[in-house]
Amino acid sequence: MSDQTMKKLIAILFSAIFVFAFGLMPITSRAYIYNNGQPGSQLVVDKQIKAVTDNNWHENLASPIFHRGDLIDFRIIVRNSGDQDLHNIQVRDNLPNYVVPIFYPGDYNASQEAISWQIDQLSAGQEVVKTLRVQVDKKANLPNQPLALTNQVVASNGNLSDNDQASFKVAAKNLPQAGGNIAVSGGIIFGLLALGYLARKFGRGELF
Repeated sequence: MSDQTMKKLIAILFSAIFVFAFGLMPITSRAYIYNNGQPGSQLVVDKQIKAVTDNNWHENLASPIFHRGDLIDFRIIVRNSGDQDLHNIQVRDNLPNYVVPIFYPGDYNASQEAISWQIDQLSAGQEVVKTLRVQVDKKANLPNQPLALTNQVVASNGNLSDNDQASFKVAAKNLPQAGGNIAVSGGIIFGLLALGYLARKFGRGELF
């Protein structure tokens, strides 16, 4: 076998090994390598939530349970964690039922219940932070039992996309238990007074 033939066989063998190894690579890894022509780029969005009376941000809130008129704050962080500058990033925040926006970045589409804005440029390693506030609709017909709602945000520039969400709970506000106790106590007192009045009437012979 000539040296030239041996070199061709070695080249074919290495090509076959590369193709086989690439085929075993996870799809997500391959997407990250090519990423529609933007190698090394990565777009990340993070959504956090808190009650307006809270000083700390959370990924989700199991408590407190929000009622009509309560205010909720959201923080949205859009980050370029790659090594390439990103342009024309469209951010869309989809509001759930039972809430209305109070203040927000960009524009609000009432028919789609969505808030949208654009980041013209996001340099490598840079992040942009926006906050928005919503209110539980004062006219909402909320269920008596806590209902979990999800607020989702999507960031995309056509080639890259990421999304995140934050959840919270709403419910109709029940009457305080103390109020019920007061009403029961008042009824008992009123009944005792009525019995005392009738007893006095009976003692005086005024009832018969």
